[in-house]
Order: sequence, then C-alpha cells, then structure tokens
Amino acid sequence: MTKPIIWSNGGGTQSAAIAVLISQGKLPTPERAVIADTGRECASTWAYLDSYIRPLLWKVGLEVEIAEHRYAAVDLYRDDTVLLPAYTSEGAKLTGYCSGEWKREVVKRWLREPERGYGPKNPVIQWLGMSRDEIQRCKASNVQWVENRWPLVMGYGLTLTRSTCVWVVENAGLPTPPKSRCWMCPHQNDNEWLELRDNSPEEFATAVALEAEISARDTKGGLYLHRSGVPLSQVDFQKRQNELPLFQSECESGMCWV
Repeated sequence: MTKPIIWSNGGGTQSAAIAVLISQGKLPTPERAVIADTGRECASTWAYLDSYIRPLLWKVGLEVEIAEHRYAAVDLYRDDTVLLPAYTSEGAKLTGYCSGEWKREVVKRWLREPERGYGPKNPVIQWLGMSRDEIQRCKASNVQWVENRWPLVMGYGLTLTRSTCVWVVENAGLPTPPKSRCWMCPHQNDNEWLELRDNSPEEFATAVALEAEISARDTKGGLYLHRSGVPLSQVDFQKRQNELPLFQSECESGMCWV
C-alpha cells in the first residue's frame, strides 16, 4: 500500500520553494498540506502564505490547512517549566520544547482526528522542508506511523540549500519569502529582532511583555529572550549586528524555520 504524503508546511523559505516545485510539477502533489498555528507566528508568515503560496497551490488543487493551537497539550508552561529556549542572566540557555509541543505534536493530533483518519492503521509519509545546509536537522519521526522525508534533499533528485530555495521562489516571480518564526523566539538573530522591532512594533511590544512575564515568574533571577541576558527593551540590536555572527537555529524537533 502506498502511503499518502502529508506536507507539514513551515511557512518559511524552504516551504515556499516546495510550493513552487509542486506547482511546476517537479514534486508530486501531496494528499494534504498542513501548517501548525502556534498562536505566536509572525504576521509576515501568514501574509505571505495567503498572498502567494495559497493561490499558487490552488492551481494544482491543494489547500494549506491549519492545525489550530487548540491541539497543543501545553502552552507556555509544562508545570512550572517554560517551554521556550530562554536565556538566563548568566548566559545559560534552557532546553526548548515549544516547537515539538506546538508543531510536531499538534500536526500528529490533527492528522489523527476522525475526519482525517490517519494513524497506525493509515500511516503517512510526512514531508519536512529542511534544505541541504540543515541536513543535521533531518531526524526520524518519534512514532512509527509517520515516516519523515525531506523532498528538498532526498528522494526526488533535489539537493537545495536555503539560498537555492530563495532563487527557486524568486525565479518563479514571487517575492523573497520571509523566514518563518514566532515573534518571541529566542533563536532570532539581531537582524531579525531589529526587523521585528522596526517593522512590527506591536509584535515586538508583545514579545517584551511576554519576556517580563516569564522573567517575573522565574525563581532563579530572571529569564530573557535575547542571548545577551538583558531585557529586549534594553538591547541595542543595531550595535550588536556588527559585533556578533548571525545566530543559527538550534530547534531540535525539526519543525521550525522552514
């Protein structure tokens, strides 16, 4: 029995490239496409999806469905542990559970709903959008009924990097896709924080408020969303751009940034 392909769309650069390649017939059309709504995704991700990716995929009869945040078993905290990979004032970094809880597990629960019917008796191939420069993030699924595959790097004769993905999208006549991320993600580099602050001040203000909330709740001296270990409102992102290399994502679940 051929397993159906379910594309877990991350809303970012690689996912935009996958959409283009599907529309061009260079990748097969999946049975379904789904994006997990973390409840905190940057507005730019949704705007690009609605303006460019959805219309492109409608032409091949594919809808990008949304797995709502209500499928998450936990939100910001599990018991007293915050799920975000936040920083301490001493420079230590917490383990991040947000991507796994808000994306990977949400998609699995959404797929298992009776109206969709996937699960151990109806296993699936799940596409994830890692590119060649992120090959270390290509990991097996944590359940047997989901077989992870990465169409940009194996199985379809493609070996695309993130920069090649940008070229694929732009060469198809679409604007440069944004890098998908949550507005409060500690994995953001200084360019991304600066972009958020200057172009999405409401989202940046919400991140500042969230940081204050988790820091106040912490019993060991405060938690912060920026690697400097100081409040976002005090970080000079413009200055730090010239001092520090761009920070690369360390999400372990393999569901973010694509």
